[in-house]
Amino acid sequence: MRAWADAGYLIQHLAINLFAVQIQRGNIANLMRSLLEKYELAPSLYEMEITESVLFEHPEQAKKVLTEIRDIGMSLAMDDFGTGFSSLINLKQYPIDTIKIDRSFVSELLVDQNDEAITRAVAAMGKSLELTVVAEGVEEIAQAEYLKALGCQQAQGYLYSPPVAANEFEQLLQQQSSHA
Repeated sequence: MRAWADAGYLIQHLAINLFAVQIQRGNIANLMRSLLEKYELAPSLYEMEITESVLFEHPEQAKKVLTEIRDIGMSLAMDDFGTGFSSLINLKQYPIDTIKIDRSFVSELLVDQNDEAITRAVAAMGKSLELTVVAEGVEEIAQAEYLKALGCQQAQGYLYSPPVAANEFEQLLQQQSSHA
């Protein structure tokens, strides 16, 4: 992020996955704070993502660590929402800003009534709780349009880009800035 900012690329948001071992160790907030200070980066540029299964495995430690991360000024996302250990209490107990609807619901959204109903309900719930709702696994324009109509504020998936390494991402930034 520091190198991209120094090169003039304006990255507005970067998500980082949190893993169970980082929650167990409990030092991720201090590590992130020191890195943000060292590289002079704003915490608001970052969103830490955690899956519900990690919350289920380490509920008290997760709450402590997530609160520390939030106190730094970073936002928090619940990744793969709706799979595994889904519990609506997690949205109340933890300082979550974003819910990411799992790709397993999005992939069949246009042809499966159950997937559509679940996606619609999660989007409505997210809106009611004033959370950002992100749809994962968007591969078709029709999906993106339908998700937007349901109230999903953001989407990610192959429709926009496959996952890329940092150096490939920088090449995309260079191409984008040369077209601007």
